[in-house]
Amino acid sequence: MPGLVSYSLGTLANALQAEFGWSRPAIQAALLFSSGGGALGGPVAGYLVERFGVRAVASASAVLLAASVAACGLAGGSLP
Repeated sequence: MPGLVSYSLGTLANALQAEFGWSRPAIQAALLFSSGGGALGGPVAGYLVERFGVRAVASASAVLLAASVAACGLAGGSLP
Protein backbone atom coordinates (compact mmCIF):
# COMPACT_ATOMS: atom_id res chain seq x y z
CA MET A 1 0.00 0.00 0.00
CA PRO A 2 2.75 2.57 0.72
CA GLY A 3 4.10 2.07 -2.80
CA LEU A 4 0.72 3.04 -4.21
CA VAL A 5 1.14 6.62 -3.01
CA SER A 6 4.73 6.83 -4.20
CA TYR A 7 4.04 5.47 -7.66
CA SER A 8 0.74 7.26 -8.28
CA LEU A 9 1.70 10.73 -7.04
CA GLY A 10 3.10 11.76 -10.42
CA THR A 11 -0.20 10.86 -12.04
CA LEU A 12 -2.18 12.71 -9.39
CA ALA A 13 0.04 15.81 -9.32
CA ASN A 14 -1.95 17.63 -12.00
CA ALA A 15 -5.21 17.00 -10.14
CA LEU A 16 -3.66 18.21 -6.88
CA GLN A 17 -2.36 21.34 -8.60
CA ALA A 18 -5.78 22.10 -10.06
CA GLU A 19 -7.72 21.38 -6.86
CA PHE A 20 -5.50 23.05 -4.26
CA GLY A 21 -3.26 25.36 -6.28
CA TRP A 22 -0.11 23.66 -5.03
CA SER A 23 3.05 23.81 -7.09
CA ARG A 24 4.55 20.63 -8.48
CA PRO A 25 7.79 21.04 -6.44
CA ALA A 26 5.72 21.38 -3.25
CA ILE A 27 3.86 18.16 -4.05
CA GLN A 28 7.09 16.31 -4.76
CA ALA A 29 8.68 17.74 -1.59
CA ALA A 30 5.85 16.20 0.44
CA LEU A 31 6.71 12.80 -1.03
CA LEU A 32 10.41 13.38 -0.35
CA PHE A 33 9.81 14.22 3.32
CA SER A 34 7.47 11.26 3.70
CA SER A 35 10.07 8.88 2.27
CA GLY A 36 12.81 10.43 4.37
CA GLY A 37 10.70 10.09 7.50
CA GLY A 38 10.19 6.41 6.78
CA ALA A 39 13.89 5.87 6.17
CA LEU A 40 14.85 7.60 9.41
CA GLY A 41 11.99 6.15 11.46
CA GLY A 42 12.54 2.52 10.47
CA PRO A 43 15.58 1.88 12.65
CA VAL A 44 13.95 3.73 15.56
CA ALA A 45 10.82 1.60 15.22
CA GLY A 46 12.95 -1.54 15.10
CA TYR A 47 14.72 -0.57 18.30
CA LEU A 48 11.43 0.20 20.03
CA VAL A 49 9.96 -3.15 18.95
CA GLU A 50 12.96 -5.00 20.37
CA ARG A 51 12.79 -3.00 23.58
CA PHE A 52 9.02 -2.88 24.26
CA GLY A 53 7.49 -5.51 21.98
CA VAL A 54 5.32 -5.38 18.90
CA ARG A 55 2.00 -4.89 20.70
CA ALA A 56 3.08 -1.77 22.58
CA VAL A 57 4.72 -0.16 19.55
CA ALA A 58 1.80 -1.00 17.25
CA SER A 59 -0.70 0.39 19.77
CA ALA A 60 1.24 3.63 20.16
CA SER A 61 1.65 3.87 16.39
CA ALA A 62 -2.09 3.46 15.84
CA VAL A 63 -2.82 6.30 18.27
CA LEU A 64 -0.25 8.55 16.60
CA LEU A 65 -1.60 7.69 13.15
CA ALA A 66 -5.14 8.57 14.24
CA ALA A 67 -3.91 11.89 15.64
CA SER A 68 -2.05 12.60 12.39
CA VAL A 69 -5.11 11.89 10.26
CA ALA A 70 -7.23 14.12 12.52
CA ALA A 71 -4.63 16.89 12.21
CA CYS A 72 -4.68 16.57 8.42
CA GLY A 73 -8.43 17.02 8.51
CA LEU A 74 -8.00 20.31 10.35
CA ALA A 75 -5.29 21.60 8.02
CA GLY A 76 -6.08 24.22 5.41
CA GLY A 77 -5.87 23.62 1.70
CA SER A 78 -2.72 25.62 1.00
CA LEU A 79 0.93 24.78 1.36
CA PRO A 80 3.36 27.50 2.45
